[in-house]
Parts: sequence; C-alpha cells; structure tokens
Amino acid sequence: MLVTLTFFLMRAAPGGPFDRARVLRRRSRSRSLRLIIWTSRCCSSTCVTSTARARDLGPSFQYEGYSVAELIASGFPVSLELGLCAMLLALLVGGAAGIAAALQRNGLIDFGVMTLAMTGISVPSFVLAPLLILGFAVTMGWLARRRMGSRRLAQPDPAGDRARASAGGHIARLMRGAMIEVLAQNYIRTARAKGLAGHQIIFRHALKPALIPVLSHLGPAVAA
Repeated sequence: MLVTLTFFLMRAAPGGPFDRARVLRRRSRSRSLRLIIWTSRCCSSTCVTSTARARDLGPSFQYEGYSVAELIASGFPVSLELGLCAMLLALLVGGAAGIAAALQRNGLIDFGVMTLAMTGISVPSFVLAPLLILGFAVTMGWLARRRMGSRRLAQPDPAGDRARASAGGHIARLMRGAMIEVLAQNYIRTARAKGLAGHQIIFRHALKPALIPVLSHLGPAVAA
C-alpha cells in the first residue's frame, strides 16, 4: 500500500524531469499499468555494478544519468559506517551518563546530564553539526578530515553529530529512569546488605534489567 500510494502521489504532482522525453509513452500507458511494470522491476534483480546487485528502482529524478539503485549502492556503505559508529558512541556515552545520573539522583551530576541530554534532543542538526565541526575538527584539530572513496568527510559529520546527540540524549534519559527503578528493587537492597561493592551491584545485578528499555529504543533509533 505504501508503494502504491507513493507511486501515485509522485505522479499526481505537476511537472517532472522526464515529462518531455516520455510524454507520448505516458499517454499510451495507464497509471495502473505503469505501477505494475514498476513494481515488477523492483522485485527483479538487476546488476548495478560489477560487484553489487540491487533492485531496479527506476531513474533518479535529481541526478541525470543515474538510477536510484546506483545511488543507494554507492552511498550505503558510507551511511552504514557513520550510522553504526554514531549509535555505538551514543550507546556508550549515553548509557554511562544515564548510570551516573541515576547514582547521583537530584544532584549536580544528574541535573547536568539531563540538561545536556535535553539539549542534544532539542537542538536541530543544522545548528549543532556546524558548531561541533567548527569546534572539534577545525579549531581544535582533534578530528581531521578524511577521504572515503570519492567522498570527502569531516569527522564529526553532520548526520553523525545529530544521531549521536539525539540518540545519546534519549539513551541517557531511558537509562537513568530504568536504573533508578532497578536500584529501588528488593534484590538490590539484599545485595547491598550482603556487602557487595557498588560496581558489583551495578554491573552484575542492575545493568541487565536496566538495559531492557534502552534495547527497545535501539530499533527505531538505528532506523533513524
């Protein structure tokens, strides 16, 4: 249904890059027939490069001479690396910050972590990303520019900045709330009464149940 709706919405809008070249063929074919042909091409494999195979999603409306499959095949490895690195860093930093905030509930660390988390969630990427690139990559020189294939990247990158800040903020909030709830359980008080050290209680008994809401959030976070 989503494919069908998108197909007809794209063709209901006036104008297009291929109107003049394909006006006769479009008049000779109904939209329903074009949808069937396009769907069948999407479901059949076509060779994009000598080493990659992808679905035939048709020509690109923005880049003349390229197909949608070619653009996806060339950009997906870069997006995958940046996305996975962003999520890994967000999980590590956000999780650690959430644990620290829960252990210092209503304290200075708690307020500081939650302030940074809400800032990362609220500030848009077109504001946050240039500031981080200017600070870390240009002014401090900590993260230099690097080349990946034909693409020139600057770390931190705009998409990664937004992913790390937003996902890290959500993870910190989820981890804080879950850790506070877990630390109030009876088995945690029993572990403390037995004389276990604080780090043993956190990593051996409290961390696993506190990670449940974080892991539930990782699905839509990775997709975003």
